[in-house]
Amino acid sequence: MLNRLLPVLIVNLVAVSGYAANVCDTLPACLSLRKQVDARIQELQPSPQIGEIERNTDGSIRYMRQAGAINFCASKGQHLPSARELAQLATSMGAVGISETAKDGYYQVSAKNADGKVDSFYFSYAGYNRPAGNLGSNWYWSSSVDASVSGGGFALYGDVGVVDVDSRDDISAVRCARGQ
Repeated sequence: MLNRLLPVLIVNLVAVSGYAANVCDTLPACLSLRKQVDARIQELQPSPQIGEIERNTDGSIRYMRQAGAINFCASKGQHLPSARELAQLATSMGAVGISETAKDGYYQVSAKNADGKVDSFYFSYAGYNRPAGNLGSNWYWSSSVDASVSGGGFALYGDVGVVDVDSRDDISAVRCARGQ
C-alpha cells in the first residue's frame, strides 16, 4: 500500500513546495507572509466566552479597581479579558473590528498583557450595536495596561464599543472570561 501512496505523496509535496516558492521566494518575503498569516489566524480564533456582569450577593453590579478585578476573576478559575479580547467582543456586536495594520477610521491600541508582552493592534468600533440594559451602560475592565502610560488600564465602554485607557484606580464593572 505504501508503494502505491508514495508517488502520490511526492507529487503533492512537490506541488506544495512549488506553491510556497510562488508565494514567497526570499526570507524577508516569507517572514512578511508569515506575519500576515499569523495575524489572520489570530483574528479568526474564537474569542473567549465572556460572562455576564458580575454581581454582589445583593444583586447589585460588582464594581472594582483593575487589580481587584484581575484577582476576582482568577479566584473563580477564570481570567479578566485582555484589551484584544474586549475588542473581539465589541466586534461580535457589530464593530468593524481589529486590524494589524493602520487603516483610516482605526485607532491604535498598545496594550501590555498580563504575560508582559505588548499586544499592539488597530481597532474601529464603527458599527457597534449597544447591548440592552446594564451591558451597554458600563465600562468593563481588561487585564491589559497601557504600554506607554503608567497607571492606565484598558476597558471597554459598553455604550459605544470603544476600548480605551482609564485610570487603574477608577472603578468599573467586571466580566470574567473562560477560554484562551
